[in-house]
Order: sequence, then C-alpha cells, then structure tokens
Amino acid sequence: MKQHAKIPVKLTNPLQTLFNHIEKANALILLEDKLTKLNKVFKDRSVAVAISEKYGTEAYESFLRQIADCSYTNRAQRLGALDSVLNKIVNNIIGTTITLKPKITVTQLVSVINFADKMPSALWFGGFLQCLLTPRKTIKFMMQNDYLKQRFGSGSQNEALARIVETSRFAKSKKFIDFFSLNVKLGDMGAIIFGGKPYVDYLINTKGMSREDAFKEFVLEVSRAQQAATTSSLSEFQRSNNPIFRLYYAFQNTTNQYFRKAADAIIARANGDISSGQMIKTVLIYTVFNNFLYRMVANPYVWILGLAAGEWEEFANEAVMSVFDLNSQSIIFIGSIYQAILNALLEKPVLNSAKGLDKIPRDINKLILEAQKDGLEGIELDTWLNAMTDITDATTGIPASTIVNMGSSAIDFYEGETGKGVMKLLGYSDYQARKAAGED
Repeated sequence: MKQHAKIPVKLTNPLQTLFNHIEKANALILLEDKLTKLNKVFKDRSVAVAISEKYGTEAYESFLRQIADCSYTNRAQRLGALDSVLNKIVNNIIGTTITLKPKITVTQLVSVINFADKMPSALWFGGFLQCLLTPRKTIKFMMQNDYLKQRFGSGSQNEALARIVETSRFAKSKKFIDFFSLNVKLGDMGAIIFGGKPYVDYLINTKGMSREDAFKEFVLEVSRAQQAATTSSLSEFQRSNNPIFRLYYAFQNTTNQYFRKAADAIIARANGDISSGQMIKTVLIYTVFNNFLYRMVANPYVWILGLAAGEWEEFANEAVMSVFDLNSQSIIFIGSIYQAILNALLEKPVLNSAKGLDKIPRDINKLILEAQKDGLEGIELDTWLNAMTDITDATTGIPASTIVNMGSSAIDFYEGETGKGVMKLLGYSDYQARKAAGED
C-alpha cells in the first residue's frame, strides 16, 4: 500500500481568508482594466516621444516601471517577498521604532505646512488657525472625502466584514499591535486634515471650484505632498524588496518627501509651469523651513537647554544644519557622508543610534564584554533588559523597548527629575532626556 506523507493542516480564520480573496479578486479586476488603458496610452510612440523630449528618456522609462509595478503579479511578488524571515524582522524593527511614541505624532504634524506652497502663505496660515479653533467641524467636513475615509480605515465597502474579522479571536494579536501604532495614524490624519482643509477652502472660495473638484485636486496634492502607500508616490529604492534598502528608507520618509517636493518645483520652473517666485518659495519651505521645524521637534533638548540654561550653541548648530542639510539623507550612502562632513565642520559627533539589524548584535557584543570581566553576575541589569527588549521588538513587533523606556519615566518622577520623565513619556530616548536635563 502506497504511503502518503502527512501534510500538517494550518488552522486559519476562514473569514480572514475570504476577505483576502475578495481583496485580491477586486484588485485583479480593477487593475487589469486600468493598466491596459494606461499601457495603450503611454506606450504609444507619439506619447513616448513627447514625454521623453520634455522630461528625458530616463524619466519616461521610470514611469513605465511604475505602471508595471502596479500590476497584480508584481504586487503579489512583493507581498510574497515580505513573508521572508528577514523581511518580517525588518517590518518589526521599523514598526517598533515608531509606534507608541507621542513624539512621532508631533513630528508628523510638521507636515501640515506641506499644502502652504500651493496657495498664498498668509491665507493658508489664517485657515489653519481657524481649523485649530474648530477641530470637530474641520474633521467632519474633511471626512466627507472618500479617499480620507479609505485611508483612515472607516467607511470602506468592506467595513462590515473587516469589523467581523477584527473582533474574532484570530485577530487579537494584530489588534494589539494596531493599538500601538495609533500614534502614527493620528499624526497622519492630523497633518492631512488640518493642513489640507485651508487648501480645499482656497480651491472652493478663491478658485471657484465645486466641492467635488476641490477634493479631487486635494487628493492629487496629498499624493504629492503627504507620501502615501501608493506605488507611484515611492522611489524605486523604497519599492525595493531588499530589506536593507527598506530599513534605511523607512526612516527617511520625511526627507524623501521634502526632497521630492523641492525637485518637483525646480523641474516645474524649468518647464515654465510655475514662476521663479513660486519655485523659490517651495524650495525654501522644503529644504530649510520644514527641515528646521522637524529638527526642533525631533531634538527638543537644543531649545530647552537654550531657554532653561542659556546654552544656545546646539540650537545654533541645528539651525545651521537646517540650512545646509538640503535633505541629503534621501540619497543613500552619499547623503550620510555629506552629513558626516557637516557634523565635523560644526564639531558635532555622528551618533550611532543602533537602529536596524545591527541592534541585536551590539547587544550581544555588550553582554559578552561585560561577562568577560566578572562572569554572568557582572552583566548590568540595563544590558540584559536592552537585549531582551530588542529581541522582543524584532521577533514580535511589540515595542517592548519603547514601553520600558517610557515606563522608566516613573523612576525619574519619583526622583524628582520631572523634565526627564516627561521627555521619556513623549517617546524621546534616555539620551535625549538626559540632554534636555543638562546631564550630558
């Protein structure tokens, strides 16, 4: 009698499986029709020549690759690649670095100004203040837009089915992780809704557009200004399946966004689409002003030290870096070298933040070095804790290191170091908290 190998049965949520199949079938049907039309139009010889003459052959070929990357086959390949062990670890590292921390919400909110270059700055600022005074009204108005409903996960056609899936016992861990990423979602919502409302009002009241047309123009600008997950808004490196590229560019989204907006403005001026004044305004916003705001939010100790102790040297260094940074970190390796030279000229050390795949090896290195001195008993508690939380981050996607760092604020409050405690609660590192307290 022929023996058959036993195939283990993997139990999954049937509703989740059904939901995935519906989504895939829907994507296949919609994409096939749209991509066929796009290929017919843009592969036409006259269209290809016109685009190549105005923007260059490389730009045209890159555009065709973007269309190809939107195909269902390529999307499936990318999703398959993301299932690899290394990519899962990379996903967890990226997620745990940004989740739970209120400071990430604040840094994202800097992007509210990304709509200001599309209208008179004073008009945008006045509209933005009005939005802050009437937040409920602002959110209610903007959430009438189907794109925002879809982006922020409410009102979609599969909402009822998704709700069933999410409340099933199979989805508990995902729901748990989604809770930790709420800060990222809130920052994204705040930047787009409160920054975009003045722009929509401007299109309706000043440009005379209907609400429907204004929202369409708004959605186009969101894709350009607030980098979405859509393939067309990502660079080729960001679309790469290579985990190293993904890990590097995951922390450069803001820089890439600013670099792209400034480059778009220069190209638009060269093509005669905008005036020199508009180009200068946009370039200054995205290479200097936004850069300065982001640095002030990401490294608040530089101005806290100035206000509290009159030590403005580090603030001045950050201000100089804002002018000469030029979003250079968006260019892999070369940008890092440029940053290192800038820091050296300002006599600033290049801090090794240990973000990424090298985090755990460094923990192991420290454990061994301390154990070599006095055995296992000689290993500091902090070293054990850092190693365990970093491993938890990478293997589960739960931000254990952030939880421990924020939890340690209780000790700071108990010891009367309120400033350090508040900084940690906001998601800043122990180093940044100590800097703000003037300890380092």
